[in-house]
Amino acid sequence: MIKNLIMLVIVALIGWMAYATFFGDKKDKDLRDDLINKAMGFGKSIGNIFSHESDKFEKGAYNDALDKMSEALNGLKQTSEDVEDVNEAKKYADRVMKLKEDKERLEKMIAQLEEQEANGSAGRRAASGIDKGDVDKLGLELEKEIESLGKDMKKAKMK
Repeated sequence: MIKNLIMLVIVALIGWMAYATFFGDKKDKDLRDDLINKAMGFGKSIGNIFSHESDKFEKGAYNDALDKMSEALNGLKQTSEDVEDVNEAKKYADRVMKLKEDKERLEKMIAQLEEQEANGSAGRRAASGIDKGDVDKLGLELEKEIESLGKDMKKAKMK
């Protein structure tokens, strides 16, 4: 019912605007122009709101992903200490350390990307040569490697 009411209002506004354009006097045309300007301003405001919320979501998504990676790496580090074979435990610990280094590199890339966006060079490669695709690619590689390490550790004998 509300949908029908909104559609009726929209059709009435379009009809009134057509009337004002072709048959209206100066006052009708001024009202039409005012309505069009306000509608365009409203549309821009909605676009700005969505853009702002999208930026907040993306930053939050990176933070959530980094937090989950940290938790997973800490859990894998603890698990690597419980592996029975000393050589195998060292191998797993080394892989965890490499993943932590890669995670730190990812954090730096995210910080650079956010700095680029703040400076107005979003969407293109700046002097640092980093774009969102690079960050996403490294994040996915880290996620796959963490999963792989977890599967390998499940196969190992524990103390």
